[in-house]
Amino acid sequence: MQKRVFSFLLAVMLYGAPCAVLADAPSAGVDMNLVLGRQKQSSQTSTSLPTIAVPMFSIRVPLKRFAIFAEGVPPIGPVAYGDGAGNMQATKISYMLAEARYSLPGDRFEVGVGTTLVNQATFYNRPYAMVNEQSSRVAGFRFSAAVRFENSLRATTELTIGLSPSMHGLQYSHFRYPIEICRPFPISAGVPAACTALRGVNDPELASLVDVRATRGQRFGKFTLRYGMRYINYSARFINGAPADRERLVMPFVGLEMPLR
Repeated sequence: MQKRVFSFLLAVMLYGAPCAVLADAPSAGVDMNLVLGRQKQSSQTSTSLPTIAVPMFSIRVPLKRFAIFAEGVPPIGPVAYGDGAGNMQATKISYMLAEARYSLPGDRFEVGVGTTLVNQATFYNRPYAMVNEQSSRVAGFRFSAAVRFENSLRATTELTIGLSPSMHGLQYSHFRYPIEICRPFPISAGVPAACTALRGVNDPELASLVDVRATRGQRFGKFTLRYGMRYINYSARFINGAPADRERLVMPFVGLEMPLR
């Protein structure tokens, strides 16, 4: 699967010729991503996840040679899947990035700096496990570079590489103790009773994220039909070096971009 992705990116790199045309109006877009070849690895198991469709929304505001760009996936899920050990679990995830971009003279290259945010929550269905939910929020600086191989009035072709090399966050684990002794409410004759107690533990996480996207845009009047391929590799670990989470996502997408004025 990864060989096919990189072959597609190489084909995009060899296609088209640069042309100095820049969009000068704010725009908004929506893409539908089909998540293929998705693999998830946690500190305990590794498994392949089901194919799902994921919407992604974006907005771009140009300011002469600068541009403000933001993109995000709303909370998706929980998506159920096997955990690789005979049990079921489900994950809910959202993703957002925001950055300021600068188009270099010649309008072929663009660089950016901003931030990336990843939220996730995983719910476990393990009858004899104490952990029934884990959630995390991880954020860090994002650096990007883009090259335009074609930028005309009718079509655009570009390759964008984003990197968040040092992300930080917390994983919060919810522990359930089904046989712990605690007092009922209201207190009845001062006699303790068996009940279910919930507790949580925070574990610091370190993470990195690589985001590669090849995009072809075809303009029809004021609208742009865009399509291509995206690859995201997210890897998180605890501060002691133990693996926390890893996601490898291969996503063909198609979407529409429209001006806001």
